Amino acid sequence: MRFNKTKTWGFDIFNSDILKAITRSSLSVNNALYQRKTKRGRRAGRRYNRRTQPKDQAELINSQKPPVHVSSQPARHKQPYLPTILYTNCRSLNQWKLEELSIYADIHKPDIICLSETWLDESKENARQIQGYVSYYCNRKKRVGGGVGILASDHLTTSVISSHTTKTFSALWVLIKNPKCAPVIIGCVYHPPNASVAETHDYLSSNIIKLSKKYPNAKFTITGDFNRLPIQDIQTQNNLRNIVNFNTREDAMLDLILTDSDEYDNAVELSPIANNDHCCILVNGVKTGSRKYKKIKKRLVNEQRKISVYHAVALERWQEVFEASNVHDKALAFHQIIDRILDKHCPKQTLKCRADKPPWITNSIIKLIHARDKARRNKCKSHAFLRALVQRKIRSSKRSFINNELNNKQNTKEWWNTLNTITKKAKQSSTPSKIYINGEFLKPKDFATQI
Repeated sequence: MRFNKTKTWGFDIFNSDILKAITRSSLSVNNALYQRKTKRGRRAGRRYNRRTQPKDQAELINSQKPPVHVSSQPARHKQPYLPTILYTNCRSLNQWKLEELSIYADIHKPDIICLSETWLDESKENARQIQGYVSYYCNRKKRVGGGVGILASDHLTTSVISSHTTKTFSALWVLIKNPKCAPVIIGCVYHPPNASVAETHDYLSSNIIKLSKKYPNAKFTITGDFNRLPIQDIQTQNNLRNIVNFNTREDAMLDLILTDSDEYDNAVELSPIANNDHCCILVNGVKTGSRKYKKIKKRLVNEQRKISVYHAVALERWQEVFEASNVHDKALAFHQIIDRILDKHCPKQTLKCRADKPPWITNSIIKLIHARDKARRNKCKSHAFLRALVQRKIRSSKRSFINNELNNKQNTKEWWNTLNTITKKAKQSSTPSKIYINGEFLKPKDFATQI
């Protein structure tokens, strides 16, 4: 294409010298603006770094996230399973006690090893490792003694969710994520004899409540050396039970294992490691109760099957109904024809559904759950939205159901029965199993006969 020369404002706009001057001036202006913007950006970046940068090394350590171990090993258990726990008060975890502990780990294969009174510091943590386990320690600061530790098998996905240490008291909490069942929170506590009872009580109660709110479906298991700490209030408030029924050091029960899981059996006593005076405690893992399902037969109806049924009913001649002699036979023939048409075009199919489905889970919520699962399988972007929508619908439906059920009950007994049914709280018998009289245990029947 060829341009014709035209004159504007008294000069030739297609003159090469003028074009070069205009281009040169525009480039210089752009460079100046770019440099100004970048200088301004560098100044803003320096101000942002000064605001966000930790002031000292202690703040840098506190700002770091707790370590998370994501398992790359195949799962040891294919079904929902509560972990096997080995606990001991090691009283200084030196190298030869660690070797005996590794032998115990090879024999019993625990998923979790809880240790109290490790007597370690940060310089010795790396040397206190067992092959196949991820180690978490909480040591005393500026003082020798105390300290707790939790060693988790590397086939588990674990992370530290809380830790607390003072001059006397130490506690460490580890979360175990299991995709096939509810998460499990393992706590390890050391309460020395000279520690403050009120401080330990306040910390345990507040921390359990805090973790329960953050992980509402988690199951708690707390191990540790409590040293005659009164724990009745903690057990009652948090629905915990002690599964250790033997003396752990000479004639005293100092080491306890508290859990809210009904599946765990009583703990097993093992011999102490090395020359330790505290025995080892083993809690065998159990399979958790999987969801109960029931089989039902149901006709799956859609628009196409409805149209097929309509056509079949329209083409039916109803000879069996007309040939019947009385009303009873006519009705029976009519129902037989309808059942035959439905079995042909809408046959019954066997479906598996939850037997313990909560009453506030409606059909619309179930459809949303199916849509959420389908979006997750297909890796759709709508999965996050559907997941949040399902959670919101379940919460609102449960809240309205509970309010309606409790407000409609006029009798106090029915109100409490409804509340226990919603919370799935088992009825507890107030009758004592044994009565201690004159140095011997008596059953209630024997005591009644003596009276």
